[in-house]
Amino acid sequence: IEIHNYWFHQYLKNDNYDWHTHSKSQYSSVYYIELPNKKYKTIFKDIDIDVNEGDILSFPSYLLHKSPILNDERKTILSFNFSVF
Repeated sequence: IEIHNYWFHQYLKNDNYDWHTHSKSQYSSVYYIELPNKKYKTIFKDIDIDVNEGDILSFPSYLLHKSPILNDERKTILSFNFSVF
């Protein structure tokens, strides 16, 4: 396993991340440190995946996904991209 990059992101009121993919890796993961409401989970174009605070969600990096706009709550994640050889 090769981890290509990793980052921490804290979403505050009105923060979001528009539709995107992660190139140069096979998989992406999101660890939900704070997820005050499931409506703020990662959204995929054609797939609905149930996640909870404390979960790690791994998915193929080519899947189009986004993070919805937050209202008054805070969402905190740790993400990383990796490949398996």
